Amino acid sequence: VINLVRKSDKAENWLARDRKRLDEILSETRKRGYGIRDQGFLGGPYGAQLPDVLAAIAVPLLDGRRVHGVINIISPKPAHTIEVFASRYLPELQAAAVEIVGSLRNRSRR
Repeated sequence: VINLVRKSDKAENWLARDRKRLDEILSETRKRGYGIRDQGFLGGPYGAQLPDVLAAIAVPLLDGRRVHGVINIISPKPAHTIEVFASRYLPELQAAAVEIVGSLRNRSRR
């Protein structure tokens, strides 16, 4: 996916072309154990950035080396810090990811 997005000349895909910054973000994410929404993201459709005051955490739907996708949950930023949000909801999000991947495995065996 990253290689495909790197070929894009759209402004919103700048990060895929900034290999150093992307590698830093991926390293931070791996250390943390979950992804977070870029605090600079304002929301809204591409080209029309609107303040949405949301925070998010995300985990991959990982099956060995295969990534089926990602699931996330969002929360209003003022409700709590991202760390508190993650401490409360990350275990359930991770459990949901495991359940989804298990379901995908079962479907592929049919």
